Amino acid sequence: FFLHDMQDQLKRNRCVSPIRVYRGQFLSNDELQTLNNSIGGLISISSFLSAHSNRQKALKHLTESDELRGTLFEIDADPRLDEIKPFGYTGQDDEILFMVGSIFRINDIHRQHDGLSIIRITLCSDNDPQLKLIFKDLKFDTNDNKRKLLSFGDILWRMGKLTEAEKYYQRLLTNLSGDDYYNISECYYALGNIAMEKDNCNLSSEWHEKSLEIKKEILEEFDPSIADSYSSIADIERKKGNSSQAFESYNKALDIWIKAYDGDHPKIAMCLNNIGCIYGEEKNYIKTLECHEKSLKILKKHFPADHLCLGQAYNNIGSVYRYLGNYELALENYQLSLKIKTKTFSSKHPSIASTFSNIACVYEEMNEFQQALAYYEKAASIYRHNFPPTYPDNVRIIDDIKRISSKLK
Repeated sequence: FFLHDMQDQLKRNRCVSPIRVYRGQFLSNDELQTLNNSIGGLISISSFLSAHSNRQKALKHLTESDELRGTLFEIDADPRLDEIKPFGYTGQDDEILFMVGSIFRINDIHRQHDGLSIIRITLCSDNDPQLKLIFKDLKFDTNDNKRKLLSFGDILWRMGKLTEAEKYYQRLLTNLSGDDYYNISECYYALGNIAMEKDNCNLSSEWHEKSLEIKKEILEEFDPSIADSYSSIADIERKKGNSSQAFESYNKALDIWIKAYDGDHPKIAMCLNNIGCIYGEEKNYIKTLECHEKSLKILKKHFPADHLCLGQAYNNIGSVYRYLGNYELALENYQLSLKIKTKTFSSKHPSIASTFSNIACVYEEMNEFQQALAYYEKAASIYRHNFPPTYPDNVRIIDDIKRISSKLK
């Protein structure tokens, strides 16, 4: 039912002209080598494949790696071809979805100076005379075979179809055998994530606790999946304002990830960042700085110097230095963050406005009001471009400008 429904939806929302879209993906060295050896050949995708018409959005998905290689797929597709699997708009921003079983030709592969591999592929007809599948099961969602059953629910979730995804996982639970503990725990985990997105923290907590209970029974003590559950539970507690419970769960996740990944993995960096934020809420800025700097050190090992996650890390460190009164280092880190963001986002992106505002705050605290006003006005221009006048950021920035202007009189 779901597959038929999705196929009909893609046909209704199909693209009517040729497109080029992008997908950020991590692949193992073996997978990349296989693709390199098979340029000119064809691949068939065993799951749904989502992509963006916006290249920068696709690059933003490259957020973590487990000794894998960052890869950007450039996908050309022409809906006028005969006998191709349907593809179309999902209704979620500029996302395009390709149907299960879509076939692509590998045209070219090259590696950029920043280490990112670019793979150019083209959607092909199902009756291509040169059809020669390289490997039938290139997993764009995961390398874990046990999760293939869940991939359709993941697609629905990423498309923002939370109710449909929830129904799918509930239905899947009724069809799983009682001893399929791993997939049952993964269904619980997914339902917990969906409930969280629906702002139902209590229900989300129930699902994640049930998932964790099973994982602790069937997995090794330091399996990273257990840490994933602890981290999700911590996110819930933090959202509910229970900082101490969140802190405890984040640290449990951190201990497992450190042992599982020898202390070096982007998930460790993410967890250190979250722990640092809790320290910051408690105004323990020395501990906050320690966590954020450790997080940055790990991220630098896994991502190019202009990756957005580094931009956010510099922003966090800048804020800590600002609270500590070290304005020189605050400005230095904010400027590093701004440099990365301007490479990633358009000049009118709200995230750039946020950094402008942070820089303005530093200058204001340094009593350099003319500089502060200049940056507040830069931020205001972006906020006005993106949001209505009553939007909180617009209201706040107008107050900031009025306050600074009065100090300049």
